[in-house]
Amino acid sequence: MTQLDLLFESGAPRVAPADLAEMIHGLTGRGWVAARVLVVMLGQNERFIRAIAQSSAGEIISGQEGYKLTREADTVETQRCVNRMQSQATEMQRRSIAILRVASERAGETISSERRLCSKA
Repeated sequence: MTQLDLLFESGAPRVAPADLAEMIHGLTGRGWVAARVLVVMLGQNERFIRAIAQSSAGEIISGQEGYKLTREADTVETQRCVNRMQSQATEMQRRSIAILRVASERAGETISSERRLCSKA
């Protein structure tokens, strides 16, 4: 495995369908639920709670207030979540391009994904 391979390796927690079902059940009818409450309710850490929300295929939104079912969120709450995520995605893309530039300069190689990402930015 090369150093560049390590850049793209993911250590994200594995979320089972039962984990998602349990979180959806825990959020149903409760409005916004703080991460610390979900940690106790589900017996998981905050990183795993984020992973569940991420794997929810849009069923769960997150924000400053915690987590909420998308179907129970109003339009403003949903749009606020989407705006924040799109802004974060833009910033992460910029950062990833910068990282790839530094890595390719150090290694003396051109990274094809850098060119692909640059064309999208």
